[in-house]
Amino acid sequence: MSTNLPGPKGSFLLGSLKPFAVDLLNFLTTTRREYGDFVHFKLATVDSYLVSRPHLIRQVLVTDQDKFIKNQNFWKHFKSLFGLGLITNEHQSWRVHRKLSAPAFQPKRIANYADFMVGYTKEMLGHWENNAEVDLHDEMMEVTAKIVAKALFDAELGEHNEQLLDAMHTIEGMIPTRMMRPFAWQDALPLPSNIKYSKALRKLNQLVEGFIQHHKAQEAQGNESNSLLSVLMQARYEDGSRLPNKQLRDEVITLFLAGHDTTAITLSWTFYLLSQHPEKLTLVEEELERVLAGRDPGWDDLKTLSYTRSVIKETLRLYPAAHLIGRETTEDVELDGVKIKKGATVLMSPWVMGRDAEYFDDPLSFKPERWTPEFEKSLPKGVYFPFSAGPRVCIGEGFAMMEAVLLLAVIAKEYRLECVDRDEVEPFASITLVPKRGVKMRAIRRSEHNAQPDYQFKEQLA
Repeated sequence: MSTNLPGPKGSFLLGSLKPFAVDLLNFLTTTRREYGDFVHFKLATVDSYLVSRPHLIRQVLVTDQDKFIKNQNFWKHFKSLFGLGLITNEHQSWRVHRKLSAPAFQPKRIANYADFMVGYTKEMLGHWENNAEVDLHDEMMEVTAKIVAKALFDAELGEHNEQLLDAMHTIEGMIPTRMMRPFAWQDALPLPSNIKYSKALRKLNQLVEGFIQHHKAQEAQGNESNSLLSVLMQARYEDGSRLPNKQLRDEVITLFLAGHDTTAITLSWTFYLLSQHPEKLTLVEEELERVLAGRDPGWDDLKTLSYTRSVIKETLRLYPAAHLIGRETTEDVELDGVKIKKGATVLMSPWVMGRDAEYFDDPLSFKPERWTPEFEKSLPKGVYFPFSAGPRVCIGEGFAMMEAVLLLAVIAKEYRLECVDRDEVEPFASITLVPKRGVKMRAIRRSEHNAQPDYQFKEQLA
């Protein structure tokens, strides 16, 4: 078996760790372009591989998935945050808890959440002023936090809103720093950043524990809830026992952070792309007028809003929130005749695959119309995987797609958002793919916009 793969050599001690850490997206793009679709490099002492062959991605994530675990060199920094939630758990424990969590995300259940998704979004729009500037990313982070809190806890954040958002912002702001540290012990040093992170995590734990205790009190009084937490509390292991509080905490925090962050990011990129392509936004608006005829969208409209859904799919192709998926081998594995030793890291990038001209015509262009049923069927499995694939595909994929389509529909029905930044909005590759400096937009009510002369964003910048 040949192990002589091409790839960047890097430095003697750190390998390619520095360019990987400093500019991940550039490293991934350049490595794929210069060395091909199966590349070897070192991240410090760890043998690492960037795999861009669809059948190998399927092998890692689907057919041989039991020979891989989540990359421990990365997730070791977040054990205190996610514990043994679905993102970080492994082996039989993960399989048990995935099965227990699955009923919470059945279509019939998440359909019940459509109304308050729409309601919270309209409440947000009620605070906007015509022709005012908004940081859309901040707005999306706040509204999706309210939505996921309602879905998880069946509760309004109310007085806890600011505390919860502050804690989340602090934790999420520290993630890029922690993820690039080579050693876990660095997270325990009495640095100001670590102290701030620990304080925010304690506050997050306190708030979540309060929600859990409130649910238990309501349950004891015979009050039923339609929340995701309620489903988890009703779940039983094979011996009839319930999930302990620590496991509930781990699952809830995992669902909360993953459930609001990724959708907020997707919508931020969606409106940014639409602001660059007003002709695509016009198609969205025309579909909304045709399908909704002025009313609010709901669960039953999701299948009919096909172009709106295609806009989300195209955004996920160009700016996938989960831009890099890593796995660590638990035994020696063979990929296309190459022996990958136990403990190596295999990396697969939705960012790289989504921009591959072999599978996507004019790959850097924003073309929602490409997402026809025929096109989707023609894509090899392992090319488009913004929610991962196989047994560990994101459990909240249906929830996230419903939320993204509904929020896009509600906002675009009322406002046309025009980017006010003259510079291109840059992506920053943290644990997710966030807009580096937010997304500053001018919110113009559609009634006002339609009364004005046609506006072309690119002409304004010229």
